[in-house]
Amino acid sequence: MPASRAVMEAVVTISQFLAHKSPGKSRLFALDSGETDHLVAVTALSSSDLDLTDDLVGELNEFLFARAPGPLEKVLERVPDAVRMAVRRFLNEQCPPMPERFSWYGPIENLRLSYFSRLDAELERHVASAYWLGLGLRLENQIEEDGRTGWEFELMTAQAFVPGSVEPRSWYLPTGVELVRTWTSRESTGGDPVRAALTVARAQAELGRWVRVHAVEHGAGDDPHESATTSELVVDIFDAPAPRAECDD
Repeated sequence: MPASRAVMEAVVTISQFLAHKSPGKSRLFALDSGETDHLVAVTALSSSDLDLTDDLVGELNEFLFARAPGPLEKVLERVPDAVRMAVRRFLNEQCPPMPERFSWYGPIENLRLSYFSRLDAELERHVASAYWLGLGLRLENQIEEDGRTGWEFELMTAQAFVPGSVEPRSWYLPTGVELVRTWTSRESTGGDPVRAALTVARAQAELGRWVRVHAVEHGAGDDPHESATTSELVVDIFDAPAPRAECDD
């Protein structure tokens, strides 16, 4: 019976930038969609710079989605120094780079975290359904209290967009653990990419290694708007035993 637990990984919770316009000032806010939606003040534009409001808000939202700083920097060059410094400080503190948490459509949210006692046909159906629907997924083996291997499956709203210039990974690498190799479904010689990925994962888990399976929307280029993409499954294999399972009491 699958069991669920809270997701402990920190995520970016800023989902949108907004502006409140008045005759003499524009106030810029960020919508923080964490545990409860609330607005966070970012900066303000005075009456002499009101015409830059829409451009700045538009490029901030584009940056939040695509993480391409070039267009935003062009707008920041036109605003006062105090505004430019406030925006950069806010982005550094509240919107750190987390490409694994952004898709072609924007920020990715967690849907469900489940636990399976074995990598069987039922779990394969869950993974296949998520993959073919274009949903994000993460799967890793874990050691249960009785010493047997179980599998934690995380379902997300979308597959992360990964630019073509970087390796296809939508799951950060853990520190202090050696990566033996990364397998992708591009290596599959035909047939079902889900079954091929799970076959690799199962074989490595049986060797006592920690494995992680995740899905990416891999771009042919770096711009999500102009790049053709392919959906790929990735299997990371580590030179370490699987971590202990953290199930609900």
